[in-house]
Amino acid sequence: MGTPARILIVDDEEAIRFSLEELLTRDGHQVVAVESGERALAALADQRFDLVLLDLKLEGMGGLEVLSALRQQTLDTAVIVLTAHGSMETAIQALRQGAHDYLLKP
Repeated sequence: MGTPARILIVDDEEAIRFSLEELLTRDGHQVVAVESGERALAALADQRFDLVLLDLKLEGMGGLEVLSALRQQTLDTAVIVLTAHGSMETAIQALRQGAHDYLLKP
């Protein structure tokens, strides 16, 4: 296994957060999981992350807003958008804003 990554999970679905956190922690990574865009930005202000797994549909501040704010703060954090409500338009928008990948949840 390589060097453990610091990963931020941003998803409003508790089951998704729990599952991803369990799997990634078991794999040796340091994981922080939050349920909102506002909490994501607070975590990003306090800590450095190697990867952000970001849902688009969040209460309050949406995932694209979080991505935009993140890119204003730092350019080197990898962001993978995970969403169940994707469209070609949101995929293009996310990639243009600096997301590294865009994946649909099953």
